[in-house]
Parts: sequence; structure tokens; C-alpha cells
Amino acid sequence: AADETNPAPNNNLCFTTKDFVKYQSEMNEATRQMNKNQVTWNDIQELEGHEITVESARDGKITWKVFSSVSDDEMTSIIEKEKMFEVETSCLLGEFESIEAAFWSFGPKHIDKEIEDLNIIISKENIERKRQF
Repeated sequence: AADETNPAPNNNLCFTTKDFVKYQSEMNEATRQMNKNQVTWNDIQELEGHEITVESARDGKITWKVFSSVSDDEMTSIIEKEKMFEVETSCLLGEFESIEAAFWSFGPKHIDKEIEDLNIIISKENIERKRQF
């Protein structure tokens, strides 16, 4: 019989209605999902040329327009400038693999020793302040 692990009918030629009902219902679910996808794509295609305008205090007025395709993109020039910036900064990084690696190089190298040194300085400062007050 069909069960949770095997939705297909069993192989020992003892079929019951349960074998066929479950398998048929799963096929129906797949067909329903395909129909939902098709309806959704049709809805999206019908929106072509449709404009939606939204206004908020923070962002101002934003107008959205649905296009079937875009051939000339305003972002292309911006993306190219960003790529050029990456090339320029990579020349400045020298031995570092990335900007992040360069940033973290400014941090402590031997944290245990540096914490010890800071604790000694803080202890001396505390003693000095106690003398003053």
C-alpha cells in the first residue's frame, strides 16, 4: 500500500483504493501548482505598462512602472563605476587581499599581551588617582 515514504502503489500486486487515491491526489496537487504558476505569470504580464505611485515622508514620491524587458539600464554606468573603484582600491591594498583584511590589520596582533599591558597601565592609573583624592 502507499505510505508516507512511497507515494506510488506497492509492488506486490495487492492494490487497494488507498494506493490510487493518494497517488492521484498528489498528481492533482502538482497540476494545481502548475496552474497557479501560470495564472500568476499571466497576472504579471497583464501589469505591463501599469504604473504605481507611492508617497512617503521619508522617501518622497516613488513611481513604479512594469516593463516586459529592459535594454538600456541606468544602473549599468553605476555598476561600472563601482567596479572601477574596486580595481583602484585593489591597487592601493598592497599586501592585503581585501579592504576587510586591511582594516583588521590595524587591530591588536597579540591580544593577550596587549590586555596584560593595558591592565598594568590601568592599575598604575588607579593607584595614582587614589593618591590624588
